[in-house]
Amino acid sequence: MRMGPGSGCVETALLEVYHICVCLCCTLMEVETMTSSTIHIRVDDETKAKAVRALEAMGLDVSTAVRIYLARIGAEQRLPFELRVPNAVTQEAISELEGGRGHRAENVNDLLDQLNADD
Repeated sequence: MRMGPGSGCVETALLEVYHICVCLCCTLMEVETMTSSTIHIRVDDETKAKAVRALEAMGLDVSTAVRIYLARIGAEQRLPFELRVPNAVTQEAISELEGGRGHRAENVNDLLDQLNADD
């Protein structure tokens, strides 16, 4: 696949970023013109700290991020991401790993060695 200037990849990525920025600006303008109410949520300290760091890197605070999230749910009538319920095989693998069983790898090369051991 050809990548770089003139290949369409850069132009496509820039259009996607532009679209996201326009949606974000429209959402923020809609949210700022409404009356407000307070929402209280409980979240563990580690999750909050990780989210705050990520949001600060994006130039957002938690309140703004939650307002954008709720505005998207209201506008799209769905969560702005896909939720998947693990199937039986995935649930079994999760249980196996949580029980201390299963294969562990220190890095990608170790994992590939384990996967290719039977070849």
